[in-house]
Amino acid sequence: PEGQKNDKKALDEYMDLFINFKLKVIEAEALKLDTNPSFVRELQGYRKQLAAPYLVDKDVDDQLLKETYDRMCWDVRASHILINVDESSTDTAAAYKLISDLRKKALSGESFDTLAYKFSQDPSAKTNYGDLGYFTVFQMVYPFESAAFNTPKGQVSEIVRTKFGYHIIKVVDKRKSKGEVKVAHIMIALPKDANADQQKQAELKIRDIYEKIKNGADFAKTAEEVSDDKTSAKKGGELNWFGTGRMVPEFEAASFALAKTGDISQPIKTAFGWHIIKKVDEKPIGTYDELKTTLKNRVAKDARNQKSKTALIEKLKVDYKYISYPKNILEVQKTIDTTIFVKDVDDALKNKYSKPIFTVGDTTFLQYDLIVQLKSMQKRDKSELNKANIESAFKALSEKEILNYEEKRLDQKYPDFRYLMQEYHDGILLFDLTDKMVWSKAVKDTVGIESFYEQHKNNYMWGKRVDVSYWNCENAKCKASAIKYLTKNLPKGFDEKAFLAVLNKKEANCVSKASQKLYSEGDDKSLDKDVWQNKTLIEGKLPSFVDVSEKQIIIIHSLVNPEPKKLSEAKGLITADYQTYLEKEWIQELRNKYNVKVNQDVFQTIKP
Repeated sequence: PEGQKNDKKALDEYMDLFINFKLKVIEAEALKLDTNPSFVRELQGYRKQLAAPYLVDKDVDDQLLKETYDRMCWDVRASHILINVDESSTDTAAAYKLISDLRKKALSGESFDTLAYKFSQDPSAKTNYGDLGYFTVFQMVYPFESAAFNTPKGQVSEIVRTKFGYHIIKVVDKRKSKGEVKVAHIMIALPKDANADQQKQAELKIRDIYEKIKNGADFAKTAEEVSDDKTSAKKGGELNWFGTGRMVPEFEAASFALAKTGDISQPIKTAFGWHIIKKVDEKPIGTYDELKTTLKNRVAKDARNQKSKTALIEKLKVDYKYISYPKNILEVQKTIDTTIFVKDVDDALKNKYSKPIFTVGDTTFLQYDLIVQLKSMQKRDKSELNKANIESAFKALSEKEILNYEEKRLDQKYPDFRYLMQEYHDGILLFDLTDKMVWSKAVKDTVGIESFYEQHKNNYMWGKRVDVSYWNCENAKCKASAIKYLTKNLPKGFDEKAFLAVLNKKEANCVSKASQKLYSEGDDKSLDKDVWQNKTLIEGKLPSFVDVSEKQIIIIHSLVNPEPKKLSEAKGLITADYQTYLEKEWIQELRNKYNVKVNQDVFQTIKP
């Protein structure tokens, strides 16, 4: 049947393309292009991107996404008490006892606000009594966020450790998210140290503006003219979309309180001054499916992503029979000092610290690997040499190497990853070599392209063209004189100098030449109508002329027969064809160089 013939033909054509593709890759490898530093860097970059989704626990990843979306749908208002502890500190007993005592007092009924004011080491507690207002997902560090969302309304959380120290959190309220709102505002700024007179003048000014807007003044125009927020004033007062926790509480509350688009608030006061707010638009939280990709990207860049990596690392420890050697780690702690930060890791150091600290699969890491990690951390963070930092360095090193061990085995474990990496490998090689042998060569090889053009110039032909000049006439009288002259003299041929001399003798610039060029049919719609579609004109005696508008005449000088385009007139098309020619020649060379054999028995089993 005809359909089967077409299918077989398509399959044969695909096989030819596949052979050509593989021949180019083999040639690139033969030329060792896959060892070029630029190729290695590019491929490693792609591998890192492609490996990332495999280096997380997918079940935990999905749970994190759902958790993040669920939290996005709620706002939490909470107060907290903070006792500062340095992130790398090991002496935390006193701080922990203090926060523990404060929690007991809060649970026994003492005022949380008062405790925050007296004891919290968050400087803002002296003004807000620990009240953080409403916040939602991504607006607090992850451990703090989790404690706040997991603690019931009205209760005090367990003690929470973050990079800032120890916290206890009292959840004041929980509410469904209001989504996002877009508003415009007019602001009259107040300096922080404004005196009573300045405050009074600012309030009088904002209320005067409010009355004008109530009486019909244009909000956007007024914002442009009088608002002290010069950035938004340029846009009629409009601000970017915002949701919970993005603005000071008074501004946020007033914005979300506006019921309808176009509603305008009464003047409100914030720490920045006085504002009048106009509601521009609102939008609810999107669905999980709508936000999934965005959430995935944000989670990947957020500290909570470590939860997914940690879960995977614990699984890999089991899979690869991870073993650590605490005694050998302790030996490093006891015997090194700060001189390791200035010493090179030489053979003497390697020999001294050569005991294993952990094993992953068939790879063992030694004490000096930990020292290298410590040196790297000290160089990056200027971290001290203490037990906590040594433990931190060991944790970072072991987790990094466990993931590296897994990453090196992705090709073996996941065929899809292996195939995709092979595609990238071959694709980059193919691009580099084809650029060298075809694309760039065609552009740079001026002798070759000129020779190709000479051999094939009849493939780049102009169709019939007309030589046309456009003439402008200063006025109706000039135009009439031009028509009279051309009617009398054009049958004998056109003498441009004589034409200009006669017409401009009595009145300078009576007629002037606007342009002259060769036109193909389709180049100019009006010319098509006036000339190409006028068969009597085209097939008649030339030169001739046409009265085309009130002040313009065109002269058709001649009909130019088809002729080859110059190289410069078709450079793009000729270059593309030359590239095709070079590629065909190159492929033929490769087919002659390498023996290609298709296993027909297998090939025939493939169905299109």
